[in-house]
Amino acid sequence: MVQTSHECVEPTRIPSHNAKGIGLLDAEMRPEVLNCGAEDMDQVTEKPQSTDVWTDDLSVGVDIIDEDHQAFFRLADLLRDIMGSPDENQDMLVETAINILEEYVTGHFLREESAMAAAGYQFLAEHVAAHEAFAARTHQIAQDYKDGDKEVAATISDLVRRWLTGHIRTMDMHYRGVLTTENVDDRPMAYLTAGEDDQTDGWP
Repeated sequence: MVQTSHECVEPTRIPSHNAKGIGLLDAEMRPEVLNCGAEDMDQVTEKPQSTDVWTDDLSVGVDIIDEDHQAFFRLADLLRDIMGSPDENQDMLVETAINILEEYVTGHFLREESAMAAAGYQFLAEHVAAHEAFAARTHQIAQDYKDGDKEVAATISDLVRRWLTGHIRTMDMHYRGVLTTENVDDRPMAYLTAGEDDQTDGWP
């Protein structure tokens, strides 16, 4: 998570109405970044070459969630490689990777939120607000790219790495022990997003 020089106000809850603030993408346990606003998201996207990588200390103790998180890191690696090796297929590859990112965001967030809701997790509202903020940001990047802003593609890999690392450490770790392999739907993300009927079919 990028640290800023300005001080931020400590709230009691994450305000869900602000879909741009990077501060909303971290836990209530990080008061120094909660109300920092959109400029913090800009600092993340304007500083490529992140060194954030998956490490074992990012495990939340649920295999399928860890696998989802690692898939995000692999996608960030793929985007970095695509941007570092321009060729005639780069535009198609970038757009495909962005589409996959949006699918990952939808499926993984649904997996976590469904399990948290079923478990009565006390910080569900804050977690959903963080997810919605990041989903809005990735959707905007996808739209900007499709509208012709090709430069935005260079920011995606670093954004995913930095946000995901901070989000896991400051939010996901708080549901460790609440979400388990027994109460988290471990089907592939494609099944989770297929539709309400498909989501519940065969899953208790």
